[in-house]
Amino acid sequence: MKLALPNPTISAFVGHEQNTERFAGIALSIPLPLFNRRKGEATAIAGRLAQARNRLQATELNVEQEVHDAYGRYTAALRALRVSQEDVVAPARESFGLLEAAFNAGKLDLLSLSVAERQSFDARMVYLDAWFNYAAAKTSLDLAVGESA
Repeated sequence: MKLALPNPTISAFVGHEQNTERFAGIALSIPLPLFNRRKGEATAIAGRLAQARNRLQATELNVEQEVHDAYGRYTAALRALRVSQEDVVAPARESFGLLEAAFNAGKLDLLSLSVAERQSFDARMVYLDAWFNYAAAKTSLDLAVGESA
């Protein structure tokens, strides 16, 4: 590891003695690590590295769980939308059509037709609620996997 190696330094010096002798030179110094003060620094760096790896792993697990949850909500919303379309809206539309034909033939009064129309409207509202939940779940899934919504 680089932190265990000494740091050599090169320096220049100039001096004089008793005002008559002047001298200059170059010095090379290599510190000897008698007391390894950088060991703590290396341990701290290793600790930060382990901490960063743990944070990365936690983030990956969090993203994986978020995608899994979003996919579960998406599939549930899709099933609810299909059930609403096939088992609620289509039969209500067909039933209302038959009742409207009966009204036009004079076999049904206006009050019964308006009750049937209200029930058909409620069925469409259930479908719209299911469609909204589906769209929200799809958007949530797209965001979880990183696609732009």
